[in-house]
Amino acid sequence: MSIQIAKSQKLHYKFLYKFKLAIFLNVVLFIPQFIRRVIYRNKRYKVFYPYYTSYTHPYIKERMYGKNAPVNWCTLNSANLIHSLQIPPANSNGKCLLIEPNDQILTLGGYFGALNPKQCLEKIPEIKNLLSNDLLKGILIGNDGLYDQFRYYFGDEYLRKLIIFPMMRCLPKYTVDNFKKKILQNNKKCDFLFLASSFEIKAVKLVIDAWRMSPPINSTLYLVCNDIPVSYLDILSNIKSVKVIKQIPVNPKVKKKLFEICSVSIAVTHIDGGGNAYEGIEYGHAIITNNFHRGRYLISNNNGIEVSFKNKFYEPGKYGISWNSFEEYLAIVNKDIEDGFYDNSVKDISEAINLLNSNREKLNLMRINSIEYAYKESIKESNKALRNIYKRVLEC
Repeated sequence: MSIQIAKSQKLHYKFLYKFKLAIFLNVVLFIPQFIRRVIYRNKRYKVFYPYYTSYTHPYIKERMYGKNAPVNWCTLNSANLIHSLQIPPANSNGKCLLIEPNDQILTLGGYFGALNPKQCLEKIPEIKNLLSNDLLKGILIGNDGLYDQFRYYFGDEYLRKLIIFPMMRCLPKYTVDNFKKKILQNNKKCDFLFLASSFEIKAVKLVIDAWRMSPPINSTLYLVCNDIPVSYLDILSNIKSVKVIKQIPVNPKVKKKLFEICSVSIAVTHIDGGGNAYEGIEYGHAIITNNFHRGRYLISNNNGIEVSFKNKFYEPGKYGISWNSFEEYLAIVNKDIEDGFYDNSVKDISEAINLLNSNREKLNLMRINSIEYAYKESIKESNKALRNIYKRVLEC
């Protein structure tokens, strides 16, 4: 989400949205998609997936459309099945439905008008009615914390509606054998990549403080972030081992080069994330993440290190109760940082960085595990799973 927010802050996007011109841009994007779906729609699997717009997350746009789509998507009217991202279209009545909540399980509340966490909680009875509907064939999730969220809010009655599939949709950049040769040939330096689309949301302050605490020997941190406060830019200007790139979204060629030269992706967050870690995994990076609801999923192949943060935005029992917006939540996080409740997190990030920099055997094992994980969570495996799910739903 934060990458979409960062994109919307760019001058030309502000201009488009201020003068309502984004509507026309989305129409322009819509036309070729509509034509393609009409002409090339799959006769076997008549599945509708939302049209992409100027606001679509770039990771989703790259991996769910065109040659990477699991099937040739058809139009809404001709579809027998709707694969909906986040919430289903309003005019989906009478059609079979699969919903991929993406951010968190209570995203489903948005279908009933929920605009904030408290309203999502209030919509739980309506979500349960949706779950009981025979036309809803399944809720698509990765092997992550959404399963536990589902059980917490809805109990076990509708667990049969949960369908776990390879959600990362990686494009592995090396074969496992070639990657093993690559890391043996280039075993001299361990550089770290932190693609942070938001200084505040992505916990950039904690990572900078961790790096400063004990700078790893002969390593560079490539920090890609466009909204670092001036006070921290001044600090970073005196740290030669940190290279700041302010471009968001970063140029694809630059991004590719960064993934190629680095060995570790830092993927910590105060709220949500994953896309940059998925890309790191497909390049064979070890992952440093934290205990948010996707953290374990990112490193479930023993391919990284998880550090603990005090707060989790989507934590059941606190989401919509202790805070009702990003702003309220981040205010609590920042107060806890000031009061020292994240000091151990900074220390743990620093230790993770130095462990991976100093222990090449552990680093290389994690990197190999990431490449192997990328194949398990590849677009190929994901598409195979999705086609089997579509087939099962449409033939039942």
